[in-house]
Amino acid sequence: MAFSITGYVGRQTLRSGNHLLELAAFGYRIAGGFFRQGPGDSKTFRRCLLEEVFFSCIEALRIIVPAALLIGGTLMLYLSRVSEQFFMGKAILFVIVREVGPALTALLVILRSSTTMTGEVLCMRAFAAGGNPSAPIPGDWQTICSPRIFGLILSLLLLFIVFDVVAIFGGFAAVWIGSDILLGDLPAQIGKALVPTDIAVPAVKAFFFGTLIGVTSLFYGFKRQPEMFAVPRAASRAAMESFFYCLVANVGISAAFY
Repeated sequence: MAFSITGYVGRQTLRSGNHLLELAAFGYRIAGGFFRQGPGDSKTFRRCLLEEVFFSCIEALRIIVPAALLIGGTLMLYLSRVSEQFFMGKAILFVIVREVGPALTALLVILRSSTTMTGEVLCMRAFAAGGNPSAPIPGDWQTICSPRIFGLILSLLLLFIVFDVVAIFGGFAAVWIGSDILLGDLPAQIGKALVPTDIAVPAVKAFFFGTLIGVTSLFYGFKRQPEMFAVPRAASRAAMESFFYCLVANVGISAAFY
């Protein structure tokens, strides 16, 4: 049988569409489990939520803070050539707050938390299955998912705030101390240029990024056979797909608000 480009593209399109539907159904089941929680599940939910925030946010600060300083200082050095300070304030809000901060933070969370989440679920299932690949998924699997997704959303929102504050004020201080470039009253101009949209865009991106990363990572954790050698490949697939979905969501949200 001769190879057909049209047939190959059609098959891949159908597989991709089926995969997206499976992801959507998996996310719907997680949401349904969250709204059907019992009275005794709140304690477990809070514990898992705090664990996820600690891992994805608190422990990531040692990477986010230096990266924000470097990126903020570098961007201000480039933008300092713009004569009008108000325009520079708008440019910093546009580049750092709306685009660079969310994108870089999401990438860090994907590299750190997405792979870990997928591997964690696979290992939990492998231990629960006792080495039996055909063992069913544990009955309380939904209590594993929703707090981790909410933890990712909250972590991304907090990391966005930390990145923006450090990049703007830390970058301003670094340029002011380490060079003879005059930035004027840039912090005041940034405050004047700030509009509600500059706050809404990162918040919306945090929600969508956290949901997409969490659902994709958990999906691969529960989809693969509960075997240890499946962890690296599943974690890699989850991270790559999470990055692609966040990239698409980033473009879509930016286009919707501009």
